[in-house]
Amino acid sequence: MRKIRHFCLLFLLFESFFVKGQDPSFSQFYLNQLYFNPAFCGLSRGLSTSFTHRILWPNLPGKFNTSKFSADIDISNNTGLGGVGIIVISDIEGNKFIKTNTFGIPFTSRVKLSDKSIVQFGISTSVIYKSINWEKFVFGDQLDPVDGIADPSNASVPFHSSMIFPDFGTGFVYEYRNAPFKPTQRKTYMIKFGIAANHIFQPDYSFLNASSKLPIKWVGHINGEIPLINNTDLIIAPAFIFEKQKSMKTMFFGSNALWRNLFVGAWYRAYTNVDALTFVAGLKFGTLTKSYISYSHDFTLSKLISGTGGSNEINLTYIIDEKLIYALGLGNKKKPRAFVEHCAEF
Repeated sequence: MRKIRHFCLLFLLFESFFVKGQDPSFSQFYLNQLYFNPAFCGLSRGLSTSFTHRILWPNLPGKFNTSKFSADIDISNNTGLGGVGIIVISDIEGNKFIKTNTFGIPFTSRVKLSDKSIVQFGISTSVIYKSINWEKFVFGDQLDPVDGIADPSNASVPFHSSMIFPDFGTGFVYEYRNAPFKPTQRKTYMIKFGIAANHIFQPDYSFLNASSKLPIKWVGHINGEIPLINNTDLIIAPAFIFEKQKSMKTMFFGSNALWRNLFVGAWYRAYTNVDALTFVAGLKFGTLTKSYISYSHDFTLSKLISGTGGSNEINLTYIIDEKLIYALGLGNKKKPRAFVEHCAEF
């Protein structure tokens, strides 16, 4: 059984080379929007920070862990600007077989179309550091039919085991919010949609002195917020996300429901060959400063890898509302525009 597990792990690792790379994904869209599209930078209408850790297939002997930290701030008081931020991603495949670290700076430009709608255009400039540990790989001449992994390998491996290269992404987001009917109305419905393209110049990341391009990842998304009870007591937040990278396609849709300080969600993910059902639960604290703590689990529905244990994801998000930034004297002294006084709950 141990040999079979190691074989499955190696198969999954090498399969990632044959499909020419696939980016990790996250199940909690609302708390990882900047990862999906750089044009979301600054749309929190304040200062937003977020940390996410995802454990993929915990029952396998290797590790497939992804950690992400992001921070962005609204700078739209300067005409034509939207937001600026940072995003740092660490991805580990196997027991540190392959490590990928990404540091990016997203930047957006905002165009106000009306008092109810805006569009943001974003770009992200990143540096990717990728490394591989050849000593952890098992080659054919090391396998013994009785003892399993026995002898040291005589296989030659490439001289270099790490590389660094630039990467670029771009996208746009359109947002519409219904104007409040009364001055006391605190929440309105909202809809956003956008498209993003990551790895637009398809950098080469081969360790084997052969061409291995990182394919462009296309992301299309639409999401909204619908207040149902007293405009604040119950809010429904549905979304649909489509991702395409080379031959890999993913559809991800569902909804969160925020009831006062508690939110839950149910989502369905359909890969090219793998399906999963995701449940999300979390807590929200505060008004002018909002903190989110959430956990999600992906229940794998495919019989092919149903024994992998699914995926676990935890998120910590902290948002400082624009109105508090003004109160602290960190922003423009003029009164915030009516459009941006209604901040998104997610």
